[in-house]
Amino acid sequence: MRVPIYLNHRFRFFTLCLVLALLAGGVFSAAAQNVAEAEPNDNFGLANAISLNSAVSGAINPTRDADWYTFTVERHGELRLQVSGVAAELDINLRVWNGNKDVLTNWYAPLAKGGATDALVDLPAPGRYYLEVRDGGDDASSSQPYTLSAAYTPSADGNEPNNDFNQAAPLAFDQPTAATILPVRDVDWYVVTVDHHGELRLHITDVPAELDIALRVWNGNKDVLTNWYTPLAKGGDTDAVVDLPAPGRYYVEVRDGSDDARSIQPFTLTASFTPSPDAFEPNNDFGSAANLVLGQSLQATILPVRDVDWFTFDVATHGELRVEVSAVPAELDVVLRVWNGNKDVLTNWYTPLAKGGNTSAVVDLPAPGRYVLEVRDGSDDARSVQPFTLRADFTPSPDGFEPNNDFGSAASVGVDRSVQATILPVRDADWFAFDAAHHGELRVQASNVPAEMDVVYRLWNSNKDVLTNWYAPLAKGGNTDGVIDLAAPGRYFLEVRDGSDDARSIQPYTLSTKFIAAADKGEPNNSQETATPVNLDETIPGNILPAGDRDWCRIEVTQAGDLHILVTNVAPELAIAFRLWDDKGTVLTNWFRPLSQGGNTEAVVPIATPGVYFVEVADNSSSARSIQPYLLRFSMSPIDPATMTLPTPPVDAGAPVTGTAAITPTTGATILTSGQVGPLGAELFVQEPRNPDVDGARLSVPPGSLDRLETVHISASDSGPEGAPFGLQPAGPYWYFDPDGLTFTQPVTVTLPVPTGAAEAEMFVGHWTGSAWEELGG
Repeated sequence: MRVPIYLNHRFRFFTLCLVLALLAGGVFSAAAQNVAEAEPNDNFGLANAISLNSAVSGAINPTRDADWYTFTVERHGELRLQVSGVAAELDINLRVWNGNKDVLTNWYAPLAKGGATDALVDLPAPGRYYLEVRDGGDDASSSQPYTLSAAYTPSADGNEPNNDFNQAAPLAFDQPTAATILPVRDVDWYVVTVDHHGELRLHITDVPAELDIALRVWNGNKDVLTNWYTPLAKGGDTDAVVDLPAPGRYYVEVRDGSDDARSIQPFTLTASFTPSPDAFEPNNDFGSAANLVLGQSLQATILPVRDVDWFTFDVATHGELRVEVSAVPAELDVVLRVWNGNKDVLTNWYTPLAKGGNTSAVVDLPAPGRYVLEVRDGSDDARSVQPFTLRADFTPSPDGFEPNNDFGSAASVGVDRSVQATILPVRDADWFAFDAAHHGELRVQASNVPAEMDVVYRLWNSNKDVLTNWYAPLAKGGNTDGVIDLAAPGRYFLEVRDGSDDARSIQPYTLSTKFIAAADKGEPNNSQETATPVNLDETIPGNILPAGDRDWCRIEVTQAGDLHILVTNVAPELAIAFRLWDDKGTVLTNWFRPLSQGGNTEAVVPIATPGVYFVEVADNSSSARSIQPYLLRFSMSPIDPATMTLPTPPVDAGAPVTGTAAITPTTGATILTSGQVGPLGAELFVQEPRNPDVDGARLSVPPGSLDRLETVHISASDSGPEGAPFGLQPAGPYWYFDPDGLTFTQPVTVTLPVPTGAAEAEMFVGHWTGSAWEELGG
């Protein structure tokens, strides 16, 4: 129990002029009366309530006496304490506690006994605090009073407590916010919410000289997004540009760089946000690719660093994709590549010439389906909130036969028609299949070839044996013409590709085929065992086709006498020779030969014994061939060459038939060929069905006559829409060109076979207008 000492005079009142220095929170200048402590205040529970920015007097008496004081603050801030007027025998110490009776500070002590004790204490939060004052060794006392002065400066930071992630204070954009690092190791957390990915800029200014303010950014999952952003020196500004990758909540952590300084002086924090104009995020991987509308421009950003933009689109056919990236920010070099729907990469990277430059790509899409475009910065080390422009355009290939890239997927096209196809992409191969009902001659032409290509082709049989070498043009862009002998009926395959497999084009080439069946109906008859039976006084057509071919005939002679053998109608390139064998395999004669190539070959062979004989027919050199048939006749009497003519087949004999068209006004016309005609022009042709070894109708369409692809049919019929005009008898079939009403922008040429000689002068050539025959003249 403390015993008060009563003086023999009334308490004197001292006027204490408190002259307070300029503090961080403002200027305090006050004159306050010295208020005496009220004993007992020896412990936490008995602490005297004091007012801040005032003075109180007290005494350490008796020994081990302690004086406790308490006060409240409405905001965290800085408390300055001074104990002065100390008795010479005392060294007064003090420390600060919080309202939970947790000690906040170590002891503050004077330099020597009798000296003043100064303390600077950071109060971390609003609330009640306590001061404990006593002699340093608890071994001295004095009745001389000391004076305790307390000055408090509240912090300008109105967001405390915001010392951890969970207490983060909302941070408004474009509004400066005052904050303090107080006490040492204080951390200020702020939270921002964005409805789009974009660029966050943070700017810290007005920093007290003793602080180096550092900051970093976290996402709402408490994953750290950035390293620390720091100033160049203490007291300097701290600037940060942070890319926020997605809409959501983000957190800013602010502290002193070394966690060893503090200040009542505030710094200023300003945040601004620029949303990205890229409306396709999140599209950072293959699985989240955004839908890309072909033929329309879009804006996108590479934000943040290492951002990737994926886009997906579908195409209904193979073709050419053109991609253009433009209006690129100067710090970016935007690169791209293409994947298929199976996540197989199709292309290498397409890159610009320099940063900020355009990136252009031309990509061949090999098949219908889904494709994916990957776009990123070339080195993955740059970003920009400024957008680039992306546009993708697709040109479908006019080749309707894909996929036909190998033998097994060859497209069936028949013969005597023209089709359009493309070599797309590089190393593409087009395979076409057709059936030949007879051996004969196949004429193939690749025309309208793009300038960058040299289209080549070769022929295979159904056993996948290659039959020919490559047929090639004279130069790139030129026609490729070939004449191929089909040695037997069956299925054949044309393989078409670029000559070096290093070029491609979205522009089509035209592939035309014409098949002329051999007149020789006896094949295969290349040996005595397979010889064709023939009759006397019958004209037999035959072909030496291919080169080296031999035709064997079997003839039965029923009486002795002279056997006359005559070969006529020989192609100019052939010299037909023959010799006679008996049925025992013995050659009976030498070769009979013509006087010259293209000439007749004749012989008279005495037959002494009736029986079966064989005639072997060949080209004299075995190096020539021809689709033109020769005529062979046997007789026991002299043969008049004028009697030897080709047989006349019915209208539909020997002509390849691909279908029956329902053609208005006449139905049942036989389609002899079909082909695609488009902007590049085309030529369709077919043999005369009454005479298969000569050309029939031909349609020649020059380039630019159509602005789209059309399928054209050439058909023939024995009957016309109204019969023969003016009571005349038809000299050939009626030709139909469909579709009816197809209009060309420039003249096209239709070529028809006509008789020659005396009949030519009396010939009528007409066109059915739909209601009457119109004479064409000529």
